[in-house]
Amino acid sequence: IGLAVARRPRSVLYATMHAACVALSLGMLGGASAQANPPLWPPSVTIFSPDMNMTMVQEQVDLAWMTNGKQGKGSPFGQFSTSHFAFLFKPGSYSVDVPIGYYTQVAGLGVSPDDVLFDGPRGPHVPCDYDPHQPGALDSFWRSAENFKRSGDMVWAVSQASPLRRVHITGDLALGEHKCWSSGGYLSNSVVEGSVDGGEQQQWFARSAEVGSWRVGGWSTVVVGVDGPKNHPEQCDLRTTTCGTSPYGPQQTVVVDEVPVVAEKPFVSVDAAD
Repeated sequence: IGLAVARRPRSVLYATMHAACVALSLGMLGGASAQANPPLWPPSVTIFSPDMNMTMVQEQVDLAWMTNGKQGKGSPFGQFSTSHFAFLFKPGSYSVDVPIGYYTQVAGLGVSPDDVLFDGPRGPHVPCDYDPHQPGALDSFWRSAENFKRSGDMVWAVSQASPLRRVHITGDLALGEHKCWSSGGYLSNSVVEGSVDGGEQQQWFARSAEVGSWRVGGWSTVVVGVDGPKNHPEQCDLRTTTCGTSPYGPQQTVVVDEVPVVAEKPFVSVDAAD
């Protein structure tokens, strides 16, 4: 399956030209020096490889979750933490679960999302184990995941400032769980072979994606260049502009068929020899 972005070369070309221009401009600045490659990562960055002990990998990501994510009753844990985590995964397979808390980024280091595979029971995910309505997932901000393949289903119960980019999900994508209230999110350049369940999302934005089917959430869904669902008449058809009602009032699905020229977010990859 190819990522949708591959069918829209203008976006990739624009991003490549932009990066080249920035690099050229920096090189013309007096006294500018080349950065180290690989970069001199701060202690907040951890790089994993598939030959590492998976138990140790699991312990490290769990420690970050206990610091910046741990859920339960009351206010979100880690919302005002001063700790930050970036977990970067070299190409290969990882049989681990990666719960993603505040100020945490999970990213594959492959050239293609399919280069990094998560096949643990839950893989990268954002759960919702709070009281469903207060706060539910309404405060699940400030985290991200990108550039990997998830074998199976995936849960991404978030609100704003929690983008999901360049992922290939072979199962279903749930934008909530346990009927937790949630308030908006972002999906782009991705393939979801199964269904996307909007859950209790108040609003959602998706761009440049392929999905099998989509059940919209509470009020508003905006899709730009999203293909699907196909052969699912019981589902909201993302090729139309309205889609019924919900328990929270009228639903509105805004559809834009074509993606305009956009500057894609750069991503980090490793050389095959590294």
